[in-house]
Amino acid sequence: VNNLIEDCYKAMNDDFNTAKTIAALFNVLKKINMLSTGALKFGELGQEATIKLRDSFIALVEDVLGLKEEKPSEVEGILGIVIDLYKQAKASKDYAKVDEIRAGLKQYGVVLKDMKESVGWAYEE
Repeated sequence: VNNLIEDCYKAMNDDFNTAKTIAALFNVLKKINMLSTGALKFGELGQEATIKLRDSFIALVEDVLGLKEEKPSEVEGILGIVIDLYKQAKASKDYAKVDEIRAGLKQYGVVLKDMKESVGWAYEE
């Protein structure tokens, strides 16, 4: 974790090389995504490292680079409703409806992620 974060700061100190900084931030984000999906367990990193990873990422992205996610405020609520419908279709084994919901969201750049205990979503990469 320290090396990943240090790479970000080294790139910033290299004449404010944003290309290298963003590349290094993607490496940090990979670790965060691994934690989010369960591919990497929080216990493997430890609480201190996990907090440092999160806080450093937010500080670099928002405070240093000034990047903020711009999205309509209704997105979370709307997707919550759609995810509930998706879960109901999945529970009733209506796989045609499950596929229809996934395909419909994909048209708008949204991907559903089935995780062990929940359903998440992300913007398509």
